[in-house]
Amino acid sequence: MQEGDGAVAVNHAPDNLRSLNGAITGATVGQAGEIGRAYSFDGINDIIELSNPSALQLTDQSFICLINTTDANGGYLFATTNGTNGAISWYQTASGKLEKVEGADVGSAATDAHNDGSWHLIGVTRNGTTGALIFYLNGATNGTGTSGTTLNHTIDKQIGGRVGSSTVATRIDAILQHMAIFNTVLTNAQMLKLAQIAGTA
Repeated sequence: MQEGDGAVAVNHAPDNLRSLNGAITGATVGQAGEIGRAYSFDGINDIIELSNPSALQLTDQSFICLINTTDANGGYLFATTNGTNGAISWYQTASGKLEKVEGADVGSAATDAHNDGSWHLIGVTRNGTTGALIFYLNGATNGTGTSGTTLNHTIDKQIGGRVGSSTVATRIDAILQHMAIFNTVLTNAQMLKLAQIAGTA
């Protein structure tokens, strides 16, 4: 989320640079981030569409996002659900905590909130074999949980909202930067290193 203009969110991951890009609708690009540029989402109609590429149909995975928000409505950060069917989505609850959403099942959430108007690196890892989740806040472990082990990857992926819904409970009101999805379970040390690079640890 480094663009200063345009309608395309460019993927900067070295292994697939400028592929898996997203189509921006509404989000304001070129905003001041913790480091470099960021995108602002208004919680109403802003979203990034990613379609449903096989590279994002993950079992083992780790999610991180640099976020600044005071949102108390909740909303999807990375969605792969239509509210009934779908795989793992990462959601901010109304209480400002990172949460797992699996189809229609909400379930596990982080221990502490991050919606205090400061920059935070939030994250979570998911073991695809066991379904085990570990949540992170600024590089420190911040709760554990579980998910199912069989995922239904039939729904398009989005950033900032959920397909087919534009309610305040599904669209995030936040400044987002450096969102990443990894196809592996990152270690505690790796999560801490990422937070140190982001300046939140």
